[in-house]
Amino acid sequence: MHAILHRSFHALPAFSSQKGEPTGALYGLVTFLFKAIRELKPDYIAAGYDLPEPTFRHAAYDKYKEQRPEPVSDLVMQIKRSYDILNALGIKYFEHAKFEADDVIGTLAEKAKSIKDLEIIVASGDMDTLQLVKGTKIRVFTLKKGINDTIIYNEEKVRERFGFGPELLADYKGLRGDPSDNIPGIPGIGEKGASELILKFGNLEKIFKAIKKDRGELIKKGIKERTVKLLEEHEEEALFSRELGTIRRDVQIDFDLEKLKWKNGYDDKKVTDLFKELGFMSLLAKLPSFTDLPAGEVGVSEDKPAEIDVEKDLDFLEKENKIFWHESEGKIYAAANDGKVFSFDAGDKKIKSLLESKKEHYFFDAKKTAHIASPPKIPPIKLDLKIAAWLTRPAAQSTGIYSAIHSFLPKESLREGEILKAVSLLPKLAAVLEKEIREKKLMRVWEEIELPLIPVIYNMEKTGILIDSVFLKKLSAETEKKLILLEKKIWEICGAEFNINSPKQLSEVLFGELGLSAKGLKKTGTGAKSTRESELLKLKGIHPVIQELLSFRELSKLKSTYLDTLPEMVDIGGRVHTTYDQAGAATGRCV
Repeated sequence: MHAILHRSFHALPAFSSQKGEPTGALYGLVTFLFKAIRELKPDYIAAGYDLPEPTFRHAAYDKYKEQRPEPVSDLVMQIKRSYDILNALGIKYFEHAKFEADDVIGTLAEKAKSIKDLEIIVASGDMDTLQLVKGTKIRVFTLKKGINDTIIYNEEKVRERFGFGPELLADYKGLRGDPSDNIPGIPGIGEKGASELILKFGNLEKIFKAIKKDRGELIKKGIKERTVKLLEEHEEEALFSRELGTIRRDVQIDFDLEKLKWKNGYDDKKVTDLFKELGFMSLLAKLPSFTDLPAGEVGVSEDKPAEIDVEKDLDFLEKENKIFWHESEGKIYAAANDGKVFSFDAGDKKIKSLLESKKEHYFFDAKKTAHIASPPKIPPIKLDLKIAAWLTRPAAQSTGIYSAIHSFLPKESLREGEILKAVSLLPKLAAVLEKEIREKKLMRVWEEIELPLIPVIYNMEKTGILIDSVFLKKLSAETEKKLILLEKKIWEICGAEFNINSPKQLSEVLFGELGLSAKGLKKTGTGAKSTRESELLKLKGIHPVIQELLSFRELSKLKSTYLDTLPEMVDIGGRVHTTYDQAGAATGRCV
């Protein structure tokens, strides 16, 4: 659970409920769970959790994960809240002191693999779980990027990615280490070197046996002298790193498959009440897909979406005085006032003539529709329903078409993916939103602020921002030099060398060796003294190292977030094409 929550926390905007409770990570977790349930159709579900206490790996290696950023309080709150979601969904979870969630899941998979005709799929955001893959018996369902792009790994897929099987992934980690967990590996051997050694010799035992038998044989096979020497000097570190990186399968767990059965596993009302409390209106539309299961059937329902005919003749639109537009997955849909729908492929010349017609044009996201239709300019807009929905209910977490319909037309039964039905409901949605905008006296905001802003933002996105990549790369190199000098200066002031990016080491230096008072400072989710920027600012002026630390962090963020990233995002013309969300903003408004 932690891997998905952590990834969602950083991938999604800082959502919050009407009560102010942070919910972005929870939204991502539920989205991933629903996607996994919909696609995998599980008969049984179990989840694994990390506990905040140190594990056996921390006991074996005190630097394990020490460079990890401190858990932010908003994330810690959501981790605790996620238990409510699993309980509501009827999903049993496991956790065990001294072990991590991967060990718990690994043990569950190990116990379940002996059961005949049972397929095991590990759904996780942590690529370490690929170690668990076993033929087609145990597969891993994981994220490629974001929280929606997923992939299933079987043994063949693992070999395609790494060149060797899942049984050698721990050996691979033993050689190259794992920076994310601060597992050392062998210094000087990276991904390429580790892969080459494993492909030519196999596991660590075979590699070191070959060296001891005839080191010259390795060199004949293309292994560099420097690499052979590193292997000879760091055999112990490699074996130890492999041990740290190996997922355990022997955690003491009370395993009873029948208790994990998910058939009729949750109360629809309980989930609905919780989701409404969290503000997950867009996810409520997906609930029927998981609850309407025929008696005796396990998994997700295969109910067909509502039948909405797509009109083949444009005459019905040409006679209308109002047209309702929406874009989805590269297709453009237009609805008449009576709910009849017509669909266009991108580039269809008929779109242009309709958009230029003297009708009242309603859009659900006019800007996005225009990007696909590519008219000479943004067409006249009577009302953008996406912006109108946000204006009337700015606290909503999702501004998508399904969420808006579910929120403003609660009596309509609509599931995610029923795009034709969603478009057919746009006339009803428009009527409700126009009424709310008038009643809440927001028409002036729409006409004088939001409406004129749409073509401005559209042209900004289409034109892009010219980036001087050469200059940014030069500035990045200069910033790197400044960071090295700052690092040395900080070490000199503190009287010791340490990893400045490690919250644990920094905390030990500031509050231990330097003896700074932590009074009034917040603590992390694990109870440690926080060294976040907001807390360091409270210490500014107390000790000269604080200002240097703040400068170091500022430059580090500038380099990683902008100087090194922007040059990789430019198009062939040297421009970065951004997307501006007019309907809601996490950190401010575009004016």
